[in-house]
Amino acid sequence: MDKDALLEICLFESLIHYVEKEKGLEHWGADWDKEIADGHVSQGYVDDLKARDALIKHSYDWIKVDRLEIVKKLETIEDWREYERVENELYDEDSEVMRIIIEQRGYMWT
Repeated sequence: MDKDALLEICLFESLIHYVEKEKGLEHWGADWDKEIADGHVSQGYVDDLKARDALIKHSYDWIKVDRLEIVKKLETIEDWREYERVENELYDEDSEVMRIIIEQRGYMWT
C-alpha cells in the first residue's frame, strides 16, 4: 500500500473514531447562552468551538457521505476527461480534509 493511501486511511479513520466513538460532536448545535451568561465560558470560546466543530463536521460529512457519492460516480464515468476532472476533485477535497484533520488534531480529544 502506498503512503498516500495509508495516510488517508489513518486520518479519516481517526476522525470517524473521534466523531462516532468518542462523541466528539455531541455538543453540535448546542445553545451556549446560559453558560455564557453565567460566566462559565466566554463568547470567544464558543465562537472558536463552533468554528472548529464546523470544520470537523464538514470533514466527517465528506468522508461518510459526499466522498462515497463521488467514488460511486467515478465508477460510471466513461469519458476519460470527465473521469480525470472528477478524480482530481476527489483528490483535492481529500487533501483539504486531511489538512483540516491535521490542523484540528489538538482539539480532537474527549
